[in-house]
Amino acid sequence: VVWRARHATTGQLAAVKEINTAKLNGKLQSSLASEVSVLQRAKHSNLVGLLDIIKVRPRVHLTLELARDARSSVQTLCAMTKVT
Repeated sequence: VVWRARHATTGQLAAVKEINTAKLNGKLQSSLASEVSVLQRAKHSNLVGLLDIIKVRPRVHLTLELARDARSSVQTLCAMTKVT
């Protein structure tokens, strides 16, 4: 599930991707670890950045920058929620 969020103090908008790790098999857990690793290293103006990771078992919350315009926001959030 992806939530749209606003930082309580700064007002910065973000996307919060909530993942229930208890429902992930080994392959999906490995994919999640790879995704987090890539997001931590990736720094580019055309990519949404990883702002924070909050782990509260059995869930992981990835706080990501929200894309700048509405169209790319929807496309980015839809792409983030696909599990293959």
